[in-house]
Amino acid sequence: LYRRLRSHPCAGARMSKERIELDADSKALVERMASEPTRACLNASDTGTGKTVQAVELSRQIGAQTILVVGPVRKTDVANWKDTFEAQGVELPFSRVDSTPAGAEAFASLKRGTPGIYHVGREYLGLSHRDGVYAWAKVKPDLAVIDEVQFATNPKAHRTKGLFQLRNAKYRLALSATPQGNKFVGLWSVCRFLWWYAKDDRGQPLIDTSFRRWCYIWTTPKVSYSKDKDGNVQEHVEWTNEKHPGSFVAQLPCAVAATADFKVPVDVVEVKLDLPKEQREVYDSLEEKSVALIGDEPLTAPVALTLLLRLRQVTLGLPDIDPDTGDLSFKVGRPSVKLQALRRVLEQECPDEKVLVFTSSRLFADMAADEIKTWGIGARAYTGTLSQTDRYSNIQAFLDDDSVRVLAASIPSIAEGTDGLQRVCRTEVWLDEDLNGMLVEQAQGRLNRRGQKADKIKRYVFHALDTEDEGHFTQLMERSRAARKELLK
Repeated sequence: LYRRLRSHPCAGARMSKERIELDADSKALVERMASEPTRACLNASDTGTGKTVQAVELSRQIGAQTILVVGPVRKTDVANWKDTFEAQGVELPFSRVDSTPAGAEAFASLKRGTPGIYHVGREYLGLSHRDGVYAWAKVKPDLAVIDEVQFATNPKAHRTKGLFQLRNAKYRLALSATPQGNKFVGLWSVCRFLWWYAKDDRGQPLIDTSFRRWCYIWTTPKVSYSKDKDGNVQEHVEWTNEKHPGSFVAQLPCAVAATADFKVPVDVVEVKLDLPKEQREVYDSLEEKSVALIGDEPLTAPVALTLLLRLRQVTLGLPDIDPDTGDLSFKVGRPSVKLQALRRVLEQECPDEKVLVFTSSRLFADMAADEIKTWGIGARAYTGTLSQTDRYSNIQAFLDDDSVRVLAASIPSIAEGTDGLQRVCRTEVWLDEDLNGMLVEQAQGRLNRRGQKADKIKRYVFHALDTEDEGHFTQLMERSRAARKELLK
């Protein structure tokens, strides 16, 4: 059964001690999950529709006493889970499973079946399984909730292998607006975990045990050939889109989704910029030769992915290169046409508003926050270079301090799970986009979600002319929306 349901009116509330009352549609969604005989469900509700509270209400309905939550470990994410359980009246102790002595004791309690809510980071789940620190296969919680399950779309990754060890949980729930990640075939490992023991009408595994065989059944393979250095023919198979869009999810025992009917229109302003002479010369040389000189230091891109990343960095600004290590950095005061355009937005078009700034580069985001401060505008960074404590402090300052008008964020750091920004901000600026379209789509949901008070979102998208910027944003969005459209058929 696959259902589209509207979200409840209080979805996305963060750090609230007040109980969230579900509307009729959300109650129906939770009841559907609770009644599923296979004791597993894929919840692909849209961004901002309240998947957290849906999971908590499921735990209440099935009477779960041992609950394991696997997901991001940012302080805001962990606090959101803890507070939602408390708000909904689940009176169980909350603890973290990690590498600390307290984390080891939490794992031992979970293994013994001691009632409680246990949270483990997805990265640590994989590492602890790989290194044999914790025997996850012996853990059998009443409910295993896998938040942002798209982390497990690679069958060979340690995180996915660690997740497979949790297949003995009495109920398995996977949460994500984009469970397939960037490709349809990402659904195999997610659904293999959920319905590991399920059989079809012929007594065969519902989810084929062979990834390759499953791909041949559900996707159209694109086969190409090449020769190795010895002249031997090599076959290359690329798994493309689903043969019949929507047919795989339609045959799953339980896949549900709440749609975000509350989302407001988005006014997109595309700002086209010419790179200054020095930036243009570096960009063109890098694009043509995969190497460019910045001062006396070479900027190199030996492989294709590195080249894409370097080209994107150069559209942001000219980096400095450490002559000893080759490490890149961005310095305050260096010319950047995108920062100049951002300053115009902050000072002329949105002089009294809070603004959320996105970039793919954590180095540039850190520098941009410092640069913005020199303009007399309060700013904070939110990137992976900061500690969790500093990230939490910076996002709270953006939410609570009127003098902090700008949050400069790296897309991978802020795309998942971050809530509350929509209550104070309606304007976002994209200095560039991440190569991962799934992260771009999730980042777009930071402001356009339940609790947004404005009647529309204003989105500035900066494009450097004649660069990889042009058209990339549109392509990413079309690809991501097409994937979700197929999923929801």
